[in-house]
Amino acid sequence: MTGVLRLRSLRLLVLAVLAFAGLLVVSGCGSDDDSGGGPATAAAGGGGEAKEVTKLKLQYGWTVDEGLVGEVVAIKQGFFEEEGLDVEIVPGGPNNDGVASVASGRAQVGVAAESPPVMLAASQGIPVKAFGAQLQSHPYAYFALPDTPLDSPEDLKGKTVGVPPPAVGMLDAYLKDNGMTKDDLGGVKSVSFDVGPLLQRRVDVWGGWLTDRAQLRLLPEGYRVLRYADSVPLYGGVYYANPRFLQDEPEKAQAFLRAVAKGWSYARANPEEAAQIFVDAYPNSEGKSSVESIVEAQRTLSPFMWTETSEAGGYGAMTEAAWQEQLDLWEQTGQFDRGDVPAVEDVMTLDVLDATRDDRTAGN
Repeated sequence: MTGVLRLRSLRLLVLAVLAFAGLLVVSGCGSDDDSGGGPATAAAGGGGEAKEVTKLKLQYGWTVDEGLVGEVVAIKQGFFEEEGLDVEIVPGGPNNDGVASVASGRAQVGVAAESPPVMLAASQGIPVKAFGAQLQSHPYAYFALPDTPLDSPEDLKGKTVGVPPPAVGMLDAYLKDNGMTKDDLGGVKSVSFDVGPLLQRRVDVWGGWLTDRAQLRLLPEGYRVLRYADSVPLYGGVYYANPRFLQDEPEKAQAFLRAVAKGWSYARANPEEAAQIFVDAYPNSEGKSSVESIVEAQRTLSPFMWTETSEAGGYGAMTEAAWQEQLDLWEQTGQFDRGDVPAVEDVMTLDVLDATRDDRTAGN
């Protein structure tokens, strides 16, 4: 995916189980090519009075892309430093979604592409827990060429749908929510994350991301779209940590969330400046981002990030009811076959959000 969200393969969770159970450490430290530039950190100092600063590693679930604009702004504008944090962004990638790194404590905070990796990890006893969410709904979608009817979920019937292997579970949930199963389709094909199979008509429908600018530019004008969020509730860009970190050092998690909320609010108010900050920090990020493309990406993300829920509850807001709905749907579609069905309190906590609510809603 180019953009904020890419589904991670279930095999990554299996690797995370093995890494954690075997006391291995998945470093998550990428090369400069993975990160798109040198690592961005919140550097302490600056000539003023010295203050105690805590180092904190932020493990991203993919190579650096525009899903980290707010975090990079928070670093470069000194919002993390104001909170006493020296934050280093650690990129992930195709073979490292970061779960093992956060579970082992090598990184203190992670950003998962969406809520399922956290739910699935919790079901397998991997110690991670969500404490905030960038996006109130998921910018995943199903796409078709202009001459293929795709105006409602019913239009999927009889069509061949191409999705990456890790997206099969999301397809199951989407079909279940709309009264269908894969038997109603013309077939499901395993494809990669690019739109090639759709353009070559090897599939009738392709699953991708509304934020994936590089791929969507390849589609002809008038292409059809079914938004995933119109049917299935999923959080995107989920902040998570080891529950022990949240319990033993809650003030650091709170400081992180206050600063990142400032970063994204700043980016919302100053999109061009925020885009320039990001491009300067990561000139070779995924998709070879330009200022214009980052502004476009922020515009695409905005309705997913800034909703009635986040306007009222502040950036990062979540609800227990929404998480329970997601857990129920994943249970109904057999997604927890590798472990136990987790209780909602084992998957998420509102403690950090509650403690920072006034600060996160101050600019709303």
